[in-house]
Amino acid sequence: ADGSSRTKVAGRIERINAERGSRVRQLLTFRFIPETDVHHRHVAVHKEINHPDGKKEKVFNDGAHLVTFPNGTLKLVLPSGYTQIKFPNEDTKETFENGKTVYNYSDSQITQITDGNDQPQKFYFSNSQLELHYKDDTKEIFFADDSAKLIAGGREYNILPDGQVYRVTSNKSGVGEVDPTSFERSLTE
Repeated sequence: ADGSSRTKVAGRIERINAERGSRVRQLLTFRFIPETDVHHRHVAVHKEINHPDGKKEKVFNDGAHLVTFPNGTLKLVLPSGYTQIKFPNEDTKETFENGKTVYNYSDSQITQITDGNDQPQKFYFSNSQLELHYKDDTKEIFFADDSAKLIAGGREYNILPDGQVYRVTSNKSGVGEVDPTSFERSLTE
């Protein structure tokens, strides 16, 4: 690896160590907020439309649309552009006016947030694990015990709660091994 990629990895590890203790790892639990809840809207229906493909649409006086699909999917679109979808498997998706998307996988209790082109995708797990996935295939993974993992440039690093960094390597049989001196060596090679 060249010097710039080593510097980039070292910078990411320094940032992970600096932020790890203060990072908020609260799980985002999707819930329909009262003013948009498809089951508890208190706005009068302006008209109802039955589409030939089986969709049923309610248009509300405030300009919102609620579409019920034949498979049971519910889609609420507000005049602002905000959209909420509830799928038959209980997964939910919110799309905000600014392009931010929040998808909640009901069965696995994972919440995925996509903020925009230059932002990493964020994955929140029910065990308080947080993963950041970047466009360059770099991944930062934060665990509840304050340890972390960085996967960057084809290499994997474990970062312990005390700040120690270990590079994970594979032996001849492909089994992962941890070399406690490999990080410092790999940055100076």
